[in-house]
Amino acid sequence: MESRHRNPRVHFSRSNGFASSIADGKHLYESQCLMCHGKDGDGKGDLAVDMKLNLRDFRDAATFKESTDGELFYIISKGKGDMPGAADRLSPTQCWNLVNYVRSLSSKTPPAKPKDDKPKG
Repeated sequence: MESRHRNPRVHFSRSNGFASSIADGKHLYESQCLMCHGKDGDGKGDLAVDMKLNLRDFRDAATFKESTDGELFYIISKGKGDMPGAADRLSPTQCWNLVNYVRSLSSKTPPAKPKDDKPKG
């Protein structure tokens, strides 16, 4: 009898699907979210600026520090504040892909803040 801990070679090339979920989420983000949340998730998309919305910066790890994936899924699906829910146009899998993509934005290094050119003194 084979040990249950032995991994048959057929499984060696399998991936966990997380990378493809993020890629699919990015594609959805670009068509569904970018106009408000900005290209890089900075919260400064054209529509948000026009509507004078103050949106959170997804690149900042503190933004979602206290939020569970389930909470993000709920917000994406049902909406929050001025943001409409997406459940009527996206499947649950697509909403989960958006959760994974938005979470991935905070794992990237945000752009450097502009240097203060004023002399200290």
